[in-house]
Amino acid sequence: MKLKTNEIGYITYFGKFGFAPGINIKAKADNEINGEKEDDVSVKSDINAFNLSFLAGLGAQYSLGGKTAVLVGITFNNGFLDIDDTEGYKATSSFLALDLGIMF
Repeated sequence: MKLKTNEIGYITYFGKFGFAPGINIKAKADNEINGEKEDDVSVKSDINAFNLSFLAGLGAQYSLGGKTAVLVGITFNNGFLDIDDTEGYKATSSFLALDLGIMF
């Protein structure tokens, strides 16, 4: 859900929140076993196929005229589900994202 203010000058502020489902399409890792390094080893079988996270963000749009606007924002994405299928381990996927774009 995205909530935004009326245009103040040329700027519109917004907040967004909701849920973000995810599907695992690739999972790779760098391993070191007995002193031997392996790069880009597929670990897809150890990672869950689905993820669900909560997202919350803030930002602003600067109007360039008409319906065109430049967008900048920051979004926090907090993973709910354990994405690691390996016994005895727990991992969640959380990140902070910078949103940049042009709306038209």
